[in-house]
Amino acid sequence: MGAGCMTTYPGCSRASSHHPKGCFPRKQPLPRGHRLRLLFISVWVLITVTACSPSADPSARLAPPANERPNVLLILVDDLGWSDLGAFGGEISTPNLDELAFAGLRLTDFNTAPTCSPTRAMLLSGVDNHLSGLGNMAEELGPNQKGKPGYEGFLNDRVVSVARLLSDAGYRTMMAGKWHLGHSVELGPESRGFKDTFVLPGGGNHFNDNRAIYIGGDA
Repeated sequence: MGAGCMTTYPGCSRASSHHPKGCFPRKQPLPRGHRLRLLFISVWVLITVTACSPSADPSARLAPPANERPNVLLILVDDLGWSDLGAFGGEISTPNLDELAFAGLRLTDFNTAPTCSPTRAMLLSGVDNHLSGLGNMAEELGPNQKGKPGYEGFLNDRVVSVARLLSDAGYRTMMAGKWHLGHSVELGPESRGFKDTFVLPGGGNHFNDNRAIYIGGDA
């Protein structure tokens, strides 16, 4: 039996895998339905074998081809300890996040601020929170801080966000979740390089007349 064809012999009563004496092989194409069925089975087997093949290195599955720029996924989680994830020695099983961590870049020397928005300002700008305008949370500014440089209460124009750098490099940028780096639309993520947004502008106060979620860009 050949691949995709059936061998018959003139003068022989049935198909044979051996040449009878005096018979010469003549290959005839399989009917269309048989060829399609054989193709489907071959593809299914290939996909099954590929999917079941173990890979000890998660980066082998997530790494982009050498000629393509990598995707950038930045995740910031409030109230999560450094060692709460499996990738950093945590006891809780977090396999999907672990795979992203091992295939990506782990920030092992990043220092957080005591509260969320100052930490967010540093992570998005790569600059100390006092230089980026979030020396303290906007809601917690004291009389001795209001009006002082570094205590604007929003991500100021003295720093450049990673979203702006990626956007200028040709990436399509998107943000979803908590912003908390400026409460007005003019200070929102669209003004700092995010093209599409679906965000909570502030710290989760849903009991006033301000819109809790706003959508920007084309999302």
